[in-house]
Amino acid sequence: MIFKSYIVEENIKLIKQNLVLFYGENLGLKNDFKDKIRSLSGTEIIIFSQEEILKNKNNFFKEILNISLFENEKTYFINSPDDKFLEIIKEIETKITDQKIYLFSETLDKRSKLRSYFEKTNNC
Repeated sequence: MIFKSYIVEENIKLIKQNLVLFYGENLGLKNDFKDKIRSLSGTEIIIFSQEEILKNKNNFFKEILNISLFENEKTYFINSPDDKFLEIIKEIETKITDQKIYLFSETLDKRSKLRSYFEKTNNC
């Protein structure tokens, strides 16, 4: 599902999905979205980069699937994902329930597998 940035800027609560991809070259806009998410979520925010996750997938899966007794939700920011990250998304997509995962990527080509997956899937 695709949302235009100006619509999400007005009301970030429109995003109901657990997996969200922000992409483009406007770094300021992506940082604004991060700030809005931080202010609205009220949950613990954990930041990863794609490189960290690809080096040790098991730790990432343990972190994502670990349910805390004290907090119901966790919010994850993943910086610089690309097509290599698509397989991990497919693995965790059905397993996450209360966690929100926001991916912040650079410009993705129209032929990008990651971009087309997020555009065609209703869960993302």
